[in-house]
Amino acid sequence: MTDKDRMNPSDGRQRRFRITIRVSLSERLAVEAAATRSGITLSAYARHALLGAKPLRAARRPTVDISLLVSVLDRLGGIASTIRAVSCMLSARAADALPPFMERDLARSLTELRSLRPQLLRALGKRPDVP
Repeated sequence: MTDKDRMNPSDGRQRRFRITIRVSLSERLAVEAAATRSGITLSAYARHALLGAKPLRAARRPTVDISLLVSVLDRLGGIASTIRAVSCMLSARAADALPPFMERDLARSLTELRSLRPQLLRALGKRPDVP
């Protein structure tokens, strides 16, 4: 075996071979849950368990706050409904100006959209930009 054929654990491009094992559904779920708790991919978890290999930085998953994402998605749904209503009203009244309450709703929706960006970044494990 030459140096070129040896797998370098820090170089993912050298990984040309696959190992397949059969497991039960409960075993598969247990391994997936352990990998998720560890914050790494299933492949990185198996490599660590089998070889003691340290997971690559790219193999790590960001933690996701599910309740925060649900809250953001709920707010996005409300904003989408408001924008849809404005769109329907505008198509029916193309020549008229927007009524004041519609302008307020649009302004509020835009403000809510701007406030969602930092929340989404936090939920994805990133630091929001601080102005």
